[in-house]
Amino acid sequence: MKDKIDIELSEAVSKGADKRIDDDAVIQQVENNVNSENEDNSLDNTTRRSGEHSHHHHHHHHSHKSRHKSSKSKTKKNNKKNEKFLRFVEKNKKYLIWVGVGLAFLLVLIVVGVIIDSQNNADDSLTDQSNPIVNAAAESLTVEIPFFTKEANLNNLATSELVNCGSDVSVMAIYKKHASAENRLDVGLPVRLSYTLKNVPGEYTVKSAEYVISESKDFKNPQVISTDGFVTKIDVYNLKTGTRYYYRIYLVFSNGTETEVGGSFKTANGPRILNLDGVYNARDIGGWTTTDGKVIKQGLLYRGCEVDGAIEQKYKVTQSSLNTMLTVLGIKTDIDLRLSTDNFHGTDGLGAGVKHLYYSAPMYSNIFNSEDNKEKIRAVFSDLAVESNYPIYLHCTYGTDRTGTVCYLLEALLGLDEESMMKDYLLSGLHHGGYVSLEEMNAFVEKLNSLPGNSMRDKVEGFLISIGVTEEEISNIRRIFLGE
Repeated sequence: MKDKIDIELSEAVSKGADKRIDDDAVIQQVENNVNSENEDNSLDNTTRRSGEHSHHHHHHHHSHKSRHKSSKSKTKKNNKKNEKFLRFVEKNKKYLIWVGVGLAFLLVLIVVGVIIDSQNNADDSLTDQSNPIVNAAAESLTVEIPFFTKEANLNNLATSELVNCGSDVSVMAIYKKHASAENRLDVGLPVRLSYTLKNVPGEYTVKSAEYVISESKDFKNPQVISTDGFVTKIDVYNLKTGTRYYYRIYLVFSNGTETEVGGSFKTANGPRILNLDGVYNARDIGGWTTTDGKVIKQGLLYRGCEVDGAIEQKYKVTQSSLNTMLTVLGIKTDIDLRLSTDNFHGTDGLGAGVKHLYYSAPMYSNIFNSEDNKEKIRAVFSDLAVESNYPIYLHCTYGTDRTGTVCYLLEALLGLDEESMMKDYLLSGLHHGGYVSLEEMNAFVEKLNSLPGNSMRDKVEGFLISIGVTEEEISNIRRIFLGE
């Protein structure tokens, strides 16, 4: 949205510039006309003075009468000038009005630009005016932070291209276009926060810095990142998309005094892709907009691959990323969809403090094949209806097939359109070399579409009720994710 504002302002300023050119032409025409009249009047006055001088001796005794006539002549000429000016104004009234309108429009643009800058940066000044360091430096010390003039984009080029393509998108083509040995395509981008000190007294240094980031102005439930004094910038990952954030930077100097600076920024809309070492194909299912205009809440359910390395050794979360999952994401429940042969009857990859629920769930059209498979899907959705289980990390081995099946059913129940659900599924291909089980997914979707109901939402709801999920549980799930 902010990008759109910037673009509209740029176009408006461009139009204003064109308008100024037209207005300048009108003003130049006015000046030329006035100069021309002044030159004519100057010539008349010169000629008159010359004539009066040549006859001065012959008409000296009529000087009083001449002055009286001259006064009348000047009055007539002034009246004539006023009439000419009024005729000029009347003739060019339309152009003069446009000059005024153009100047007013430029003033509005300036005011709007100031308002937008103030919204994007809540506060970029020192808040502790009694800081002794400021006083010791004759109030010359300043802390500067960059202005966020645009919404912060959290999606890499591959993700953005996939999400913005039509329904015939080829994830394999996108993967081949963007893949490289150095870069993972299944991770999100950070927001960089930084500060610059100016006019610091030579005997003072920054001992430490603390960055506090929150979705609320009063900094409830903040994320806190502490650094040494020599670190003047940090990259903040795993932020929600389409969200306004507020931040403060607290600086502690070598003599023990402190100061702070802060502002705000807004992240752009898009899928929320996580960036965690040892965790692959991980993302939030929130942030998508349903067919009735509601936005699925973020921060409730994360999908991804296994985190214990049971099948793929590299799929093992690092201690640092585990801390992020537990403290920043706040994971409370591990919904493990893997087969018993894949996870050795369930490994607590997120630690003993996280509830581990194990299902050995079916995938794609196999969910319709037996009562046992239906019961496993029922159990998953019954647990998704328990609000105290959230936030949840839901996964299988690769985070694509069993995970993709359950997430498709859940997103359909919430009212997401089929194209968006398919794109969320295809995002898994950005990790798996462009590969997804598209043929099996299409057959699964076709089977769902054959069920009774007027929409995919109705069809999936009917199916879940038929296998034992209660209406109350479905209502709870929608309330949790949509606020219904």
